Amino acid sequence: MKEMIVREALARDLEEIHEMQKESAEENGTWGYREDDMEVLKANLGHYFLVAEMDRSVVGFIYGWIEAAKDITIMRDGERYLHVEELHVKEPFRRQGIGSRLMNALLAAARKDGLVRARVYSARKDLSSVMRFYERLGFKTWYVEMFR
Repeated sequence: MKEMIVREALARDLEEIHEMQKESAEENGTWGYREDDMEVLKANLGHYFLVAEMDRSVVGFIYGWIEAAKDITIMRDGERYLHVEELHVKEPFRRQGIGSRLMNALLAAARKDGLVRARVYSARKDLSSVMRFYERLGFKTWYVEMFR
């Protein structure tokens, strides 16, 4: 694998990120997925918005924010935690550890800020592989919601 760096996302990265989101929506692998508005992406730039870069091209990204727990049975009300909103790696770069590196970097940033908890959800159609991915990173299943 070529050299990859994980760094904080910059405004100049947003077009590439937005294109990745559009491609993800076209893949149709996630129930109800739509790309974010550019203003939403811009508003989330900062400490909890990271990209994976290879050869000056963004190949993956992750972003989230800090929330305070409210009526979450697994956390005390008011406990601050990292809410992971989206993790995406371009198709040809998947299954190479990039998603894990992005998630571990985001969790490390949260730990530096004193957060010990993180929360992630997924609406991926291939939920079993998503669950294996997050379980390898130390996440536990809280609940399952299903439909038909």
